[in-house]
Amino acid sequence: MVEIRITLTEPEAACLQEMARHAGISVEEAACRAVRYVLQEVAPVNPQYFQNFRSQMFWERYRHVQSILKQSGGGVR
Repeated sequence: MVEIRITLTEPEAACLQEMARHAGISVEEAACRAVRYVLQEVAPVNPQYFQNFRSQMFWERYRHVQSILKQSGGGVR
């Protein structure tokens, strides 16, 4: 995972905090969900491009986890 810092206006931050409170989640989780929503539903991206990008992200994460497991003596053989 990559941490990205954002700056919101006071009204944006207050809205996000209120929505997070009502949903019973942290502000950080609310921000992650908002970004995921935009990436999946709102961004004018070719659906095939998004599927390819998601697949690439999955396999990069899979390889990363496998390298960590191999270092600790585990992993898929």
